[in-house]
Amino acid sequence: MELLTSKLLTCISVPAMNKWTKVAPCVRHVAVLQSFCNLVPQACKELCPPPEDDSGSEDEGAAVGVPVDESKAWRKLARLRVRKACFFLSDQQSNWMTCLWCVLTKPIMRVHFALFKHATWLSERVEADAVDDEEEVLDLFEDAELRPLSMACFCRASLSPALKALDSISELAHLPAGMGWDPVILAFGPVLSWNQERLRITRRTLCLVVGQLWRKLVYPFQQYPWALEPLVDPEVSLSEKQDCVRSLFSCNDCQLDAFARQLRDTVPQHAMLEPGTLKFLEAVLQRVVPTSTFIERVFSRLSEWADVKGRSPKLSSIAAKHISGRFQQSTQLWRKRVLKQQAATKRNISRPAWSHSRTKGKCANGWHVFSQEYLLQNLGGTLQERQRAALRAWRGCTLEEKKRYSRLAQARNVAASLAASQAAAATEGGDALPAGSPCGVGTPDGFPLARHVVLSNQSQMNTMSAQFNNDYNRLLPENADAFAGAPREPYPLMPNCPKDGCMHTLPDAGLAVVTSLHDRFWFIVKHHAPKPKAVAKEVLLLSLRSEAANVSKDVAVMFHTRRAPWEAALLVLHRSVYPTWQSKA
Repeated sequence: MELLTSKLLTCISVPAMNKWTKVAPCVRHVAVLQSFCNLVPQACKELCPPPEDDSGSEDEGAAVGVPVDESKAWRKLARLRVRKACFFLSDQQSNWMTCLWCVLTKPIMRVHFALFKHATWLSERVEADAVDDEEEVLDLFEDAELRPLSMACFCRASLSPALKALDSISELAHLPAGMGWDPVILAFGPVLSWNQERLRITRRTLCLVVGQLWRKLVYPFQQYPWALEPLVDPEVSLSEKQDCVRSLFSCNDCQLDAFARQLRDTVPQHAMLEPGTLKFLEAVLQRVVPTSTFIERVFSRLSEWADVKGRSPKLSSIAAKHISGRFQQSTQLWRKRVLKQQAATKRNISRPAWSHSRTKGKCANGWHVFSQEYLLQNLGGTLQERQRAALRAWRGCTLEEKKRYSRLAQARNVAASLAASQAAAATEGGDALPAGSPCGVGTPDGFPLARHVVLSNQSQMNTMSAQFNNDYNRLLPENADAFAGAPREPYPLMPNCPKDGCMHTLPDAGLAVVTSLHDRFWFIVKHHAPKPKAVAKEVLLLSLRSEAANVSKDVAVMFHTRRAPWEAALLVLHRSVYPTWQSKA
């Protein structure tokens, strides 16, 4: 009972529908409640009796003008909600749908987890070597390909978490008796033993998941500028990189985005594989963040600081808290990266090395030298007896003997101090604690930007600022033509045509055929594709045939939009020829 109470019968927070990282734990918890030995559904049936017909008295009171009893109406609404929840927990179809959702979305939830936890700004990324916690190190190294730290991870096939998720979902489709189906098989039996309605729902859901995952996390990274990633991939051969460069310079302008087009216009073809260009391109790909979850985490802190009961904080105080919090996080990451790389020694790092005493244990006198010699020469008896005997012998020494031992002690102190100074100098030069900060403030070299660079460009910056102010100072946000005076963008932000299919290269006759085919395709999809709520219907299958060219293609519409711009994910099908079996007479 203690285990069930602590792990099973706990409160479930209702997440927002757009927070997928919060929806998955909630749905999985509900699936466990529904499937664990049928315990919770049976308890709900015992605790929640069938609905009572108690609306008559309320209707009669409303007919004669009696005010509505708010407490009674609230109790009725609460009972209705409890009954709906109990029905959902005990309904077998709802239980099956919840388990199916957990199985099919598990690979995608791992991608969401990796994006939310590891996809952040370059300055906030923590390397595995800078982590102290052993469990956190194991978590970083486990399934390292599922850790997208930058946009380059999605561009590279060997690191893309989306492709790994597609492999997992493909394995579910090809192996209906595999281990991935175990949560559903344990509760509802083998997959192939389900009725046709559940099999249709499973097929339709599989197609939808694969189509959306490919359209949103695979296909965009095959276009420009992400198609330039092979140039900085160490696993790509030189010939493949040269093919990538030739493909870039052979593309039409409509197939390139603003970054790729400006790069092509700036860097000549023979200089694309030079170290400077590759270093710049790698820096760009490493610094682009593939998600906005980092910004959402920052906004959550701002909301927490702004939501103060009893008073409304000023904007200046919120900004000060934000700056202090960001500086604290940056300093902690800097310490993990820089300070933790030093040798792990137990010393007082709150003080610099030069403030530590170098004479500790090196201020001996004549009594110390005499007692050491006496204890070494007289080894009989206990230590306390020998120390008392040494003290009596020291008191019996003459003044000349005590002076001789004092001179010996002074010589030893000079030698020990010299050795300690040499050791401290070597420590400060080799293993000294680094000085600085996340922004380089306090380092011996100064700020990251040299002073002479700032001074030499200050006048040019003032001239450019004054010129921009004179040319575009008429931008007013409240006017209808607010951006009429804005500078024109030299290149379009997004490409108009895909990388491998430009419509503008077709002849007039071919363009007319493709346009007609496109219009017919969307007419059929909009009128015959299953609606979102028709989960038990199969996906739309189409056969595209050309009698003149004697070509046919069978496709399945895995995913399509229902509003402009019209987009669809198609899966090319291959017909399987089965042998015809002749029955024996």
